[in-house]
Amino acid sequence: MIDLAFVPQPIPCARDAQSRAAHARLAALLHAHGICATAVERTPSGRPFPVGLPHVDFSISHTQGLSVVALCTVPEGENAPRIGVDVEHIGSLASSHIMRLAERFFAPCERAFLETHKDDVLHAFATVFTRKEALAKCRGDGLSHHLRTTDTMQEGFEQAEHVRFSTPDAPAGYCITLCTQAQSSL
Repeated sequence: MIDLAFVPQPIPCARDAQSRAAHARLAALLHAHGICATAVERTPSGRPFPVGLPHVDFSISHTQGLSVVALCTVPEGENAPRIGVDVEHIGSLASSHIMRLAERFFAPCERAFLETHKDDVLHAFATVFTRKEALAKCRGDGLSHHLRTTDTMQEGFEQAEHVRFSTPDAPAGYCITLCTQAQSSL
């Protein structure tokens, strides 16, 4: 079961305040599920995980004005699939730089996606970027690993990489992507 919680923040809001609010919401979600997470540690690559709770996974993201918390729980004794979530504030993107950034950091199918969505290029850019970031959080290997070399818009990508992307409803002006480890890779 995956829960997704939004934590609206005053705009502008300092990153440390966003992080505190998101972690407080995570603690509330865990408590609502009857889960007592006593400690959160990080893998060598920096991916956070709850100590001693293999049936729980979570991901946190925040941007200007909004924090998002994704929590995945399965019955005890099972291993939760990894998840990753990312949120971007579309209004903070500069349209004049979009294509230049895409040329530098996006793979061919991702750039083609932007070309076919020129009428809403800011949202298209945020869609691709949040896919890359959510994938990196799900995998725990860092965004730099996925910038130029991973083409998240390539046909068959999800099946080949054993992940699924979804785009939950987001408040106006935001783009959210959730990446979940596919059941076949567990």
